[in-house]
Amino acid sequence: MPPSFRAHLKGECDMLTSYFKSPSTIAQYRAGRAGPYLDRFVSWLANRGYKRVSIRRHVREVVHFATWATSGGLRRTAIDSSLLVTLRNYLTEQGLFREPSGNRNHIYQSACVFVLFVFWRRSVSSVRQLSTPRPVRQLCTWSSATG
Repeated sequence: MPPSFRAHLKGECDMLTSYFKSPSTIAQYRAGRAGPYLDRFVSWLANRGYKRVSIRRHVREVVHFATWATSGGLRRTAIDSSLLVTLRNYLTEQGLFREPSGNRNHIYQSACVFVLFVFWRRSVSSVRQLSTPRPVRQLCTWSSATG
């Protein structure tokens, strides 16, 4: 039975355990700023056809992204496209925005996917209609073209 179907049966409460086996890793991930989102994020990725290796990478990088945001004094900053701009600027200043291969840094790629998820989650759970995540997609596309 695929993990996303199991999540449907379980109510998406244990998705991390489908992809990570170490109790200490799972506890560490759940304790961080992104922790409350991770099970649903994993389910969202799985339901969109992401492969196991990609889901694991995105979760790891989102945890790093959230840790960076918290340690950078951005604790009260919303998880949105403005935080992506801040991350992009930080990585660019450190010379880390591009990998040697020319691809964007994994933490930035995963942060883009996570922000899309957060927009999706807000728009689904909100009674009032929020703007679509299109500006975030445009930002990520623009960043890859200009960086």
